[in-house]
Amino acid sequence: MIKDWLKRTGELQFTIYALTAAFGVYFCMYAYRKPFTAATFDNKELLVIAQVIGYLISKFYGIKFISELSGQKRAYLVAYLIGFAHLMLLAFAYLPDALRSYDFVLLFLNGLPLGVIWGIVFSYLEGRKFTEVLAAGLTVSFIISSGFVKSVGKALMTDYGIGAYTMPFASGVIFLPFLLLFVWMLAQIPPPNPEDIALRAKRTPMTAASRKQFFHVFAPGLLLLIVSYMLFTAYRDIRETFANEIWTELGISDPAIFTRTELPVGIVIGVVMAVCFRIKDNVKAFKFYHWLVMVGLGLILSATLAFSAGVINSTAWMVLIGIGAYMAYVTFASVMFDRLMGAYRESRGNAGFMIYVVDAAGYLGSVLIMGYKLGAQPNLNWYEFFLTGSYLVSTIGIAMMCISLLYFSGKLNPKAKLAAAA
Repeated sequence: MIKDWLKRTGELQFTIYALTAAFGVYFCMYAYRKPFTAATFDNKELLVIAQVIGYLISKFYGIKFISELSGQKRAYLVAYLIGFAHLMLLAFAYLPDALRSYDFVLLFLNGLPLGVIWGIVFSYLEGRKFTEVLAAGLTVSFIISSGFVKSVGKALMTDYGIGAYTMPFASGVIFLPFLLLFVWMLAQIPPPNPEDIALRAKRTPMTAASRKQFFHVFAPGLLLLIVSYMLFTAYRDIRETFANEIWTELGISDPAIFTRTELPVGIVIGVVMAVCFRIKDNVKAFKFYHWLVMVGLGLILSATLAFSAGVINSTAWMVLIGIGAYMAYVTFASVMFDRLMGAYRESRGNAGFMIYVVDAAGYLGSVLIMGYKLGAQPNLNWYEFFLTGSYLVSTIGIAMMCISLLYFSGKLNPKAKLAAAA
């Protein structure tokens, strides 16, 4: 009944419905992934790396799984996967003391199923006239939810006396009924209509041969984007995962600080991404996203220089670099490759393939950089490490995105098609 109504209803009503469903599912997913980072554990770095490795493996598996995804039960798969992650948090809460030194295994298993959630949810949104608007809602969900669920987790400990090990599971219980509602809503979304297909190209499952052929066409440019995204993911992940430590080292312990800094970031990024749907030409949009990434990196560099000079305070710095980091990060995670697939009409496929290629590489970069910090600079606090990283990521990232833009400009023709490689 709802699905039939969505097929008949106007664009505004459909967009609001799909936005609500996708936003809600991904917002709730973060309640099963991030609350534990608001607590302090003796082995927190190990717990974080274990969860990220699980997430990383999931992303590599997602290259095949998401690119071949089809069927009507995709949304319900989300509920099953998150349910498994929640069970791992239950085990984490009540693990016997004799086994506590192995608790990182449970965080690894918690992260393992969560890495494919983005791809499943985005498969309902890609290839549509308003994909940018829908992706903006999905983007805002994980920016705001990251801060919100950490605020909830910290409040459960400070205001209600819930222990650090129990808090992650308790946070998941709070969000469970909302998750189930939004998953059901997501399941009702119909496939793209003929107008969507005409504008963005039909999206179909990809075989190993089609994935190989697509990558072969743009290998040099895609490799540049992959390495760039490794830097952006690691930077964003450290800001998000070790925000509690960074704020503590800056002398701020208010639980609301996570939400207070992430809310404006989410709103700005959501608005920027939403208005991009007005760019009808897929080639122009793909180039524009390169410039958008570079603007974000420039904001990180200028804000860090201003903070280091004492021109702005720590809160303003974290908000500005958050906007810059997500401006670079979310274009890869949602719309950049949707536009690339829309322009590349010589082949059929879906944006989920390249999103998961760069995502897998991104989380690999995150693990490697965290491992480097713990192995080579164990006595350097996270604030100082992150401050130095702000300069490095922004300058190296701008250079790599410039080269990528030059490469793809040579591959694009004026008729919004991409020249196929021989």
